[in-house]
Amino acid sequence: MAQQPAQQAPAQQAPVAAQVAPQAAQIVAPVTTTDKLRGTPPDTFKGDRKHSETFLHQFNLYWGLNESHEVMQVPYFCAMYALSLMRGPNIDNWVNDQVLLLRELTTQALNPIDRNNPNLWNDFNTRFTNAYTDTAKKQTTQQKLMALKMYQDDLDMYISTFKHLCTQANYDITTGGTMHLFAQGLKQKLLESILYRQGGIPITINKWEDAARDEMKKHAYRQTMLNPGRAQFKWQFTKSNGNRNHRNKYVHPNDRTVPMDVDPPVFTQVNKAYTEHNKKKHRSEGRCFNCS
Repeated sequence: MAQQPAQQAPAQQAPVAAQVAPQAAQIVAPVTTTDKLRGTPPDTFKGDRKHSETFLHQFNLYWGLNESHEVMQVPYFCAMYALSLMRGPNIDNWVNDQVLLLRELTTQALNPIDRNNPNLWNDFNTRFTNAYTDTAKKQTTQQKLMALKMYQDDLDMYISTFKHLCTQANYDITTGGTMHLFAQGLKQKLLESILYRQGGIPITINKWEDAARDEMKKHAYRQTMLNPGRAQFKWQFTKSNGNRNHRNKYVHPNDRTVPMDVDPPVFTQVNKAYTEHNKKKHRSEGRCFNCS
């Protein structure tokens, strides 16, 4: 969960607001206050460590949608609201302990903690993380990062997945070791193109990404120019004649059949004389027995 920022009194915020440029005030619309919380509430967390990360993501998103609401502005209420979303036999006892602890800290006779103190939320967040986050998550994420490879030509998916795993494993993406992992996950031919390109080897993760995208564009252009008969030029394919072995087979223009204008065929019927009646008829007409 996000850390609760320290709140300032309204008297301290007034000078800061006065320094805002007039044009900025015209662009940014004021936040509409409402008694209702916006968006879809997070799913109920039942104490399963495998779902703790999902619960934290949903709660942080819900918090971002309702930052101006009293429940999210006051650390005490924020922690209580998070606890109200946790129920089940695996977590009920822990929830009850946290509720009693928060009430005790804010109502104790000696040095009670103000409900607006951000430490109420931050300490609660730490206790929840220690109790219900997956202890093997970091090791699992590191293994996934080591085994991550670029799939086919989907460079954008590889970059997005690599950055996500680095965040989960607490890897600094700007270090040389992390950039080495990124390079090792690229396709072999793509990596070779980057290493041998003009301008030298990239020295930052952003330059590695830019170089990879540039080489992918060059590769796609070369394939387009050198292999015009590939699937991207389907308009050059002949229609299927029913033979699967020759379906979508490319035919060079010089080898295509050119239709010609010819005279229509003239058919002559041949009537041979086989019977005596026909032979007699042919004699009277002066025709050959074997000809028409």
